Amino acid sequence: ITTAEDIALTAAKTINLDATTAIDLLATTGVSINSKGATAIGIGTDTNTGSMSFGTAGARAINIGNPAALDIGIDTAEDIELTAAKTVNIDATTTIDLLATTGVQINSKGASAIGIGSDTNTGTMSFGTAGARLINIGSGAALDIGITTAEDI
Repeated sequence: ITTAEDIALTAAKTINLDATTAIDLLATTGVSINSKGATAIGIGTDTNTGSMSFGTAGARAINIGNPAALDIGIDTAEDIELTAAKTVNIDATTTIDLLATTGVQINSKGASAIGIGSDTNTGTMSFGTAGARLINIGSGAALDIGITTAEDI
């Protein structure tokens, strides 16, 4: 179909597009996938196991959700990996909880420093304040353990 006018497909039921190779949607002013009313939008909802790729060519901003989003969930039985050439920022207006059944680790690559509470905010820092915990600081290979404070220890 070639036309200079709009093409409308209207059906009282489902419209199926089935191709043996690929379906490409190209538009000069954008592509939108929406639903009417409060119905869900499903992408990759069948039982096929092919990868899903978003924004894999070109320098694109990839946006998921908006400030009014009720929830953004990621469920997987495998690892979740965030890889960036620059900084990864996680910003929440309330609390960020990191929970794991086999431990939580914060490490740096190479000789980079690890900063906890290294901004200018003045909130209290609490370590091991609930439960009967062993708190370890440093190791036998530590070069120095320093404590700096404006008050006496």
